[in-house]
Amino acid sequence: MTTEELFAAHVALAYTWAGRKANRCPPGIYRDMLLGPALEGLWRAAHDFKPELGYAFSTYAARRVSGYMQDFLRTLDHIPKRQPHLTYPEQCSLEVIPVELAVENIRPIDHAMNAELREIMLAAINRLENRDRDLLLGLYFLGRTQLSFAEEWKRSEGRIAQIKERALVRLSGLIFLPE
Repeated sequence: MTTEELFAAHVALAYTWAGRKANRCPPGIYRDMLLGPALEGLWRAAHDFKPELGYAFSTYAARRVSGYMQDFLRTLDHIPKRQPHLTYPEQCSLEVIPVELAVENIRPIDHAMNAELREIMLAAINRLENRDRDLLLGLYFLGRTQLSFAEEWKRSEGRIAQIKERALVRLSGLIFLPE
């Protein structure tokens, strides 16, 4: 299998692993925040996988994906290096970041996308409806905040968050559809 085929065949596992990791982290850490690092780890695993060694790809990928999510969480100071295996929320030694900061100031695209995956994401984003596309490009690529969109579109910040969540769901369905 090619790198792209391995990656595409196992994207659902990245979603699952990101969801499981998010469930074991403090409030304010969401699956969508971990999805970028999970997808990058999956991409790297697909690229570096050597089937001749006799291991199942999912076994190899699970370690790589977990490592990328751990590294991302370390950038947020939720998992110190001395605790490499976080298993329960009470093991997080630092305070929980406020939800509004977690949503607006974390830019997963900065932490997680290599050039190829970034191109795939941009192509999928460009196939979204105008409002969804403008919002995701602004939030993840241009550094805009939900508050700036709320003021511009004359909507509440909560409504912008709902639009963003819906756009992310739509985006996930477009990533591997042919143009």
